[in-house]
Amino acid sequence: MYDLSDIQKQIGIETLHDCCWTCSISELSSYWQQQYRQPEISCKCMSLLHYNIRHFYSNQAELIDMVNVFSPNIISLNELGTTIPKKIINQLLFSYNVYLKEGTNSHGDVVLAVDKRLSCQQIEINEPNLIAVRIRIDNQRFVVASIYSPPTEQLPLTTMTKLVSEAKNVIIAGDLNAKHPDWGCLQVNTKGRKLANWLIQHNLSVLNSGIKSSLRSNTTIDLVISGEIPETSESKSLSYTGSDHLPILTKFFRLNVLMDKHLVPRTYWKIYSSILTVLIDQFKDEQENSSNSANSTHNWFLILEQFLAALKLRVTIWKEVKRKRPSISPSLQVLLRHKHYLQNRYRHSRFEEDRLRLRSWNVIVKREFQALKQRSWEQFILNVASPNPSSFWRTVKKLNKKKSVDFSAVTEANITHKS
Repeated sequence: MYDLSDIQKQIGIETLHDCCWTCSISELSSYWQQQYRQPEISCKCMSLLHYNIRHFYSNQAELIDMVNVFSPNIISLNELGTTIPKKIINQLLFSYNVYLKEGTNSHGDVVLAVDKRLSCQQIEINEPNLIAVRIRIDNQRFVVASIYSPPTEQLPLTTMTKLVSEAKNVIIAGDLNAKHPDWGCLQVNTKGRKLANWLIQHNLSVLNSGIKSSLRSNTTIDLVISGEIPETSESKSLSYTGSDHLPILTKFFRLNVLMDKHLVPRTYWKIYSSILTVLIDQFKDEQENSSNSANSTHNWFLILEQFLAALKLRVTIWKEVKRKRPSISPSLQVLLRHKHYLQNRYRHSRFEEDRLRLRSWNVIVKREFQALKQRSWEQFILNVASPNPSSFWRTVKKLNKKKSVDFSAVTEANITHKS
């Protein structure tokens, strides 16, 4: 027990406590299988942050704070204040794919940053102040764009129409300097009238209607436009005042983004074998009691089979990891999957040709695994002979693992726990 961690000891003691219940083994197995099954992979609704940052260098600290607090999947930035090297933005938003387009005035460029966990592709548009990408969300293709329209320039409605024709689903974010009562402005200008007509024509909506985005006036000029139903989204301004524009955060409740995490099981086999050691006498007694008839013996075997599977779940914890590193290569995984397919096919058909095909394929799989072991051994020898001390000691440590110790009970302070 001394080589077990605190959490392993806790799992072992709790498992023994469960075994001391008055319920039957079958009922206990069912409880474990329901209570300790694999958890579901978490997901969250997609979110977009639009920020007219005005001066990138002055307000980059605010931007990082927003990213850390709200974790938006997409970031739209307007008016960087000056031309910013893309390398600087990549370093700041290192977990995003960053796309940059030059501007037409002294206020700078536009940026669209997409979380690297989302599959995206830039759309080639030969026009300043506008950047767009294709993104797959919930197996749907979206076009997402960041647009800055200076007050003295026309809205790029022709290009915006092309974006709408690119995909059924469109999300446009930007400071369009367009004012209209339809999205909560007290005034209306020419750009606002044209944009309102364009939205009606293409069945699009302003999702942040009525939410103030300018600190200089009580108006909404930073817009988030989409074909999504406004009731399935939520927009709010964030209380960051480094710029003269308030950031807008929009959540799309209908669009779920799977977190790029994998659940990896970690089974404590020492506890598993030790619990079975504690319970072995009980299972032997039940086997002897059921040996009177073949039917009883079969039922006992089914109960034992269920218990073994349930016990594995009971002594397993699930860890979230960002990347899953299989122990074998993708090519070997393909070979194994095809072998399993041939096995199932032969079990059902019992044809001689299927048996021969399975046998031939099994020879190929064995040969590939032997080659894998050979390569692993050669790599191990190279690491041992490595002139790098850290590589040498990291490899040698694998040779000095402590042997597991069998036990028949768990001791906690002066109390001995047995089944």
